[in-house]
Amino acid sequence: MDRIQRPFVAATATMVLVQDVWDDRYDLENPDRDVEREVIKDPAPMAKVDDIKKTLEDIDNVLNKRRGLGGSPLAYITRDTLTLPENTPGEIDLGFGQPSREAELIRRTRHDGPAYRQDNIAVWAIIRHVAHGGPAWAWVSSFARHQNGRAAKDPLLW
Repeated sequence: MDRIQRPFVAATATMVLVQDVWDDRYDLENPDRDVEREVIKDPAPMAKVDDIKKTLEDIDNVLNKRRGLGGSPLAYITRDTLTLPENTPGEIDLGFGQPSREAELIRRTRHDGPAYRQDNIAVWAIIRHVAHGGPAWAWVSSFARHQNGRAAKDPLLW
């Protein structure tokens, strides 16, 4: 609850809900050995300027599939809105786990602390891989010193 910036309310922690969250976390930390996990490869390096749209879509796909330190999809790093839904005009908080747990993790995971810093560096590594040596490097190279994946993914730069 702390990671997704929600207060813990004991009255809402039913056994069914607690069991679902526990099962999800267990599955994340202990994948089935019989089931081959999908290998999430970095997107191909961008070779020409005409590939910008495809490259950004490929980066988004990887960020939605790859998990950060706390188990949230890395897409939380590059989300557009940092304020919580209840503090954002025109947005409504649908409640815990809504519209899905994945969507809530992307929309509400904290942008502070050591997990955020490491996840931001992981996003930077993906963007660097895609941009280094190609036409996009000029746009993102200024973020290399601080390994700031969030800022480097800003669509206005691309």
